[in-house]
Amino acid sequence: MKLIFGILILKSILAISYGHKILGLFPTVAKSHHIVGTALMEKLAERGHEITMVSPFKADSKLSTLKNFRDVVIEETYNQSRPMIESIFEMVTTKNIFEIFHGFSDIGIKISNLTMQEPMIQKLLKSNEKFDLIICEMTMNEVLLGFGHRFNAPIIAVSTFGPSLWTTDLVGTPSPLSYVPHPFLKLSDKMNLIERIMNILAATYERIYYDNFYYPRQVNLYNEHFPNPKPSLQSLRENVSLVLVNSHFSLTAPRPLVPNMIEVGGFHLNRTENPIPNNIKTFLDTAKHGAILFTLGSEIKTTELPPEKLSAILNVFRSLKQKVLFKWENWNLPNKPDNVLISNWFPQKEILSHSNLKLLITQGGLLSIMEAINAGVPFIGIPLYGDQYMNMKFAEKSGIGISLSYDMLDEKELRTAVAYILEDQDYEHNIKELKSRYEDQPIKPIDNAIYWIEYVIKHKGAIHMRSAGQHLNYIQYHNIDALGILFGIAFIIFYLIWALIMKCLCSGRSKRQKFQETNQPNHKIKYSKKKKNN
Repeated sequence: MKLIFGILILKSILAISYGHKILGLFPTVAKSHHIVGTALMEKLAERGHEITMVSPFKADSKLSTLKNFRDVVIEETYNQSRPMIESIFEMVTTKNIFEIFHGFSDIGIKISNLTMQEPMIQKLLKSNEKFDLIICEMTMNEVLLGFGHRFNAPIIAVSTFGPSLWTTDLVGTPSPLSYVPHPFLKLSDKMNLIERIMNILAATYERIYYDNFYYPRQVNLYNEHFPNPKPSLQSLRENVSLVLVNSHFSLTAPRPLVPNMIEVGGFHLNRTENPIPNNIKTFLDTAKHGAILFTLGSEIKTTELPPEKLSAILNVFRSLKQKVLFKWENWNLPNKPDNVLISNWFPQKEILSHSNLKLLITQGGLLSIMEAINAGVPFIGIPLYGDQYMNMKFAEKSGIGISLSYDMLDEKELRTAVAYILEDQDYEHNIKELKSRYEDQPIKPIDNAIYWIEYVIKHKGAIHMRSAGQHLNYIQYHNIDALGILFGIAFIIFYLIWALIMKCLCSGRSKRQKFQETNQPNHKIKYSKKKKNN
């Protein structure tokens, strides 16, 4: 027994002795993104690595007590960007898809600039610290790739949702528009002709806007905050070692991925659950008819709902025999039904795991859907922006949820959807079946993420995994230049053939005309002589 204990102690000491210094950059001002980053950094710390994590949120008590974990909180980024984040609800409910895309791009630029101006970030950049690896959440913040050059360390990008333009470009992952829908559109992977045209137009617009309006602003930030001499930002983008995406083919539509884009969807789900607060636990324990959780995510405030929609929602709650947990960012809710418990924050993952929770009403964010699938709880989605439309399209196709339009949301629509989910056992059956498929993996997602992170460190950036597509621009990647030349040559050849045919036709026509002109007078002469003789 003592021998085994000694071996375990030695193993833990060796793990710390051979641990690496890792810098994690998670600047997005969204609590859900922080949860994902925290799960990854905590696991790396448990493996013995020395972790520095940059985030607008403080680490929880469990993580902050680890001796090999340093928490760098960028408070000013959080404070100054909150007004923009809190305006998201108004933006997504009053603007069109193009204006929403512009709005999110502006938010990305703002947060990127605030992050780089943080005193703690400037202190870190000017320090003599060394890091073996940089892990960066990549959500409209390409300027942070400069940390890789500053500390001469390989970079791993993390996406808290599925593949997008921000991450696929980094490693050359193909996105065939015939069956890979744009995440901002209400499309599935099975598209008809009109939908494919819409998909092409949206992707083309995004590419033009990204390359010509958004990305140059990130380049300006990079040039401002990282001194010369330095490589171009484009060069740093082309040298990202790996991308970890929070998706899995069983949870979304299958799509092609290059070897250094790894699916680790739901890796935050394996984190040890915290106890549910006593008041919430008592509320759930006494819900003899079951309970419903209503939350629109960490960025959207239900206090901003229009009065008519809030009234419709509360009327539905009031008519239910189930208890309802309603995320409400205020201490008071006028006309609150007796079966409703309000709070400005609910531990969603833990609540979904409670046996009495029967239904989730969500905005359709990928993290919420993953947590619902993990708990085997069907859901109603009210998508508002981004990939939420695509997520809910997949949910309806899989028979695990119902999607409601925010614009059309009223008491009747919500009441009908709630009744369908609670009364039709197929939804619960389908989501449990999907959960079974998701869990049927050779390795847990978090362990898979850790393996590839350590693989990149071990192989000094894992250059051998990188596709040549990483070093091609959009025109080269899609052979637009080569196809242009080939079509140009084909056009010239067909033009020459056409010109030759037309020349031959014209020449033949000219000869016939000359022949006719030459022979016509002789006929007249013969006719005249014949007439005289008569």
